[in-house]
Amino acid sequence: MNIHDNISEFMENINGAINGSISKDWLLPKRSIVIDISFIILALVITVSNVKCVYKIGKSFRKYKSNTFYSAARLLMTLLVVVNTSFLILISSIIVPSQLVGYWIGGIYTCNTVGVLIEIWTNFVTLLATIISLERYLAIKKPFRYNNLCSPWKIKLLLIFILIISSLVGILSLFLNRFALIAYVPVCQIVIDNVHDINSLEYATLWLDMSCFIPCCGILLLTTMEVLLELKQMSVRVRNLSVIPLPLSQYGHNRDLRQTKRLARIVIMITVLHLLCWIPQRICTYIQRLSGIDQASYVFYSHVSVITKMLDMLVVPLAIFWSQQKCISKKRRSRIGKSLPLVPP
Repeated sequence: MNIHDNISEFMENINGAINGSISKDWLLPKRSIVIDISFIILALVITVSNVKCVYKIGKSFRKYKSNTFYSAARLLMTLLVVVNTSFLILISSIIVPSQLVGYWIGGIYTCNTVGVLIEIWTNFVTLLATIISLERYLAIKKPFRYNNLCSPWKIKLLLIFILIISSLVGILSLFLNRFALIAYVPVCQIVIDNVHDINSLEYATLWLDMSCFIPCCGILLLTTMEVLLELKQMSVRVRNLSVIPLPLSQYGHNRDLRQTKRLARIVIMITVLHLLCWIPQRICTYIQRLSGIDQASYVFYSHVSVITKMLDMLVVPLAIFWSQQKCISKKRRSRIGKSLPLVPP
C-alpha cells in the first residue's frame, strides 16, 4: 500500500510541475553534434538496409513463388524487417521533436509511451525470431509434416497471438512498475532517483521479462543446434552421392536442396545475431532494475541497451549480406577451379 501511495505522490508532483510550467527537470541534456550525427547516420543506414532487404526478399519470393516450402520463411523475415523499420520511424517521430525543442513534450507520459512501445517491440521481435527459427527447424527436420504444421492460417493466428502477448506484457509492465520502463529511454532518467530499495513490483516486472526471455532463448539455441547438425549431415550425404552421376531429373532436386541450406543458414545467422544483441539488452536492464548503481552507471547501461537495440534492427540485412557474399565467394572458387589446367598424373 505504501508503494502505491509513493507512486501516486510522485506522479502528482511530476504532473503538477508539467501543468504549471516546464520544469527544469524535463529539459533534455545537451548532446554533442557528433552523437546526434552518429544517431542520424545509424538510423538512415538501418532504414536503407531494411528497405533494400525487403526488395531482395520480394525478388527471391517472386522467383520461387511456386514453392511454398520457402514462402513462409521469407514472409516472416519480411515482417521482421518491416516491424523494425516501422518501430524506428515511430520512435524517432516521438523523440526527435522533443529533442529539437529542448524539453520532453508531454513529460512523464511521453517517457511511459516510449517505454511501453520499446517493451512491446522487444518482446514481439523476440517471439517472431523464435517463430522463424522454429519454422526452419520444421522445414529441415519434419519436411513431410511441414505443410500441415506451417499452414498459412496457423502462422497468421500465431502472429496475432504473439502480438497480443507482447502488448499485454508491455501494458502490464506499465501498470506494475512504470518507472522500470524508463530504463529503456536514457534521457527520461534525469527525473528518477535510481538508488532505492527493490520492491515487489520491480521483482514482478523482472519475472515478467524473464518469462519471455528464458523460454525463447532456450528454443532459439536448441533449434539452431538441431538445424546445424542436420545441415552437416545433409552435406555429408550430398558429398557421398556427388561421385555418382545423376540423371537430369535430379538436378532440380539438388537446386532445391541448395536453396534449403542457404535459407537455413540465413535463419541461423539471424538467430545468432539476434541473441548477440538481445542478451546484452536484458543484462543491462536487470542491472538497472536490481542494482543500486549511481546515475552515471545507470545512464551508461541505458545507452548500451539502446545501441544494441538499434543494432538488432540490422540482423536480417546482415544475415542476407553474409549469405550473398558466401555464395559469391563459392562461385568464384568454382570458376577458378574450372579454369585451372588439368595436370596429368
